[in-house]
Amino acid sequence: MKLSNQEYIKQLDFLEQKNGLYDIVLGGVPLWRLIRFRYRVSFLKNVNGFTNKTTKNNIDIIHIIKWSIVSVYELCKVLLSRKQDTTLFLPFPRLEFESGIYYDKFTDPVIAKTTFPGDTVIFQNSLGGRYSNPRANGDKTIKIDCLSYISKVVSLLLLPFVLFFYKSRLSLLKKRLATIYSIEKFFSLKLALIIGTFVINRLLYKILFKILDVKSVFLVSRTVFIPQIVAAHDLKIPIYELQHGATPAESALYTGPYNAKVDPDLFLCFGRMWVGEQFGLPLPQVKNIGWALKDYQNLYKGVVQNHKRLLFISYPAITSKIISVLKTLSLNNTYYTYVLRLHPQEVLSDSQQKDLKALPNVKVELYTKNVQESILESKIVFGDKSTVLYEALSLGKTVRQINFGELKRDHSSLEESLFKPLDTLDDFFISLEDKDEKITHSTDIYSNFDSSLMNDILNI
Repeated sequence: MKLSNQEYIKQLDFLEQKNGLYDIVLGGVPLWRLIRFRYRVSFLKNVNGFTNKTTKNNIDIIHIIKWSIVSVYELCKVLLSRKQDTTLFLPFPRLEFESGIYYDKFTDPVIAKTTFPGDTVIFQNSLGGRYSNPRANGDKTIKIDCLSYISKVVSLLLLPFVLFFYKSRLSLLKKRLATIYSIEKFFSLKLALIIGTFVINRLLYKILFKILDVKSVFLVSRTVFIPQIVAAHDLKIPIYELQHGATPAESALYTGPYNAKVDPDLFLCFGRMWVGEQFGLPLPQVKNIGWALKDYQNLYKGVVQNHKRLLFISYPAITSKIISVLKTLSLNNTYYTYVLRLHPQEVLSDSQQKDLKALPNVKVELYTKNVQESILESKIVFGDKSTVLYEALSLGKTVRQINFGELKRDHSSLEESLFKPLDTLDDFFISLEDKDEKITHSTDIYSNFDSSLMNDILNI
């Protein structure tokens, strides 16, 4: 019998610690933390068919060259600007678009609702070599692609030295790792490149943090910013991570022993119900800061609901399963329009596109359409597992989990209470006639932004 992803992660976490994967360190940083997420996702894909991505990375050399030059210019400009008492933000690379402007829904609303004691700077990574403009807080935003490319080039130059000086540690980690995971080809070579990139990034950001007089750093998704976290901790700069997804239990991203060098000083949740140890930090270091996006720039006012529009939330691991369910639903009731919303890292195969085109009442919606607007336009939101389901609840929508056909699975008590999973086709169509049920504790999912807590964090 197959286990759930959460159960597999529990087992993997136990074996990783038992086999001493975290004991092999470089400057206080467990080497395992540099590659942990990638290995866990690969394991889950092999045993459960799980995948977090079906899109391909499209590399545009012209854009890379263009934005790298712009990045160098902007970095030089900000470094000469004599910033003081700087609060630095490291946002999500994928931005939202609304009312003619791009913004990061995790950090930009926080910036808008907070008065910082000194300067504010945003270090923005591109998405596949491309930047989205115009961007909110554009006057505070610095493009930093050049740092990534510099570290990768230098890591190639350092490769022979890393392989030589860290040979014993690379071999030991490979040996211990092989007791749990399948080892990829050229393991030592790949890890040596990762180590070299990490070391250079750590050094570069320490220099930048000193010049910019950085006093605190807010970031989204620690696994993306490990060198920056370590560089900040080297300088005793506090790190605050903003929650970016629904994580009710164990996960490939967070589960594991806390490490003060690699993990943030505080994890800031967007709702009271998320406060817990599932984010890999001791409970006293997990705080509910709330959801600043709630009334950010008065977005989404005046959006009209279409009572014939049913929204289905997909993600890469369930694409074929939810399409199978949609085929059945759309053929059984042609009154409604069934909108399949794709995840940003999800793409349909040619055969899947062909199947959906044959269903006139099924529409495919790309992630580029604003998700909150999409939710508000819909009568009911359906899905399996997704942060979007929780966002829909917070916006006052009725949300249901599909638990029949290829999407049938066991559900947690939390899911049962919030989403009331639909076990049969009849349950689904009956749910369409139910009166909208307001979730009385939706503010626990996305709380109001706590400005006083933010001021306490910043010592204002």
